[in-house]
Amino acid sequence: MDIKRDHRSVVELTNCTTQPLRVWIEPWAEDLILGSNQTWHVVCDSPKPEPIPIEIHTDCVVVHGLSQSLVRVLCDGELVWECYLPSP
Repeated sequence: MDIKRDHRSVVELTNCTTQPLRVWIEPWAEDLILGSNQTWHVVCDSPKPEPIPIEIHTDCVVVHGLSQSLVRVLCDGELVWECYLPSP
């Protein structure tokens, strides 16, 4: 069955510190490093409009893909990471 993912949510993540920041992309368990003073855009294409859930921890940030969504991460318009399978 082909699922329409015609709703796009975007969240901007900026690391304002002098240290790299670990970013987990769930449910893919992707472990990425956001550099110091770097900004990423997390783009989530999903079947229904929803905000992207974000958890901020002392040592990392966790971004949760929406149900049946496809997620990609961009830095200055360049692809950093993308999922190849939708979230469950």
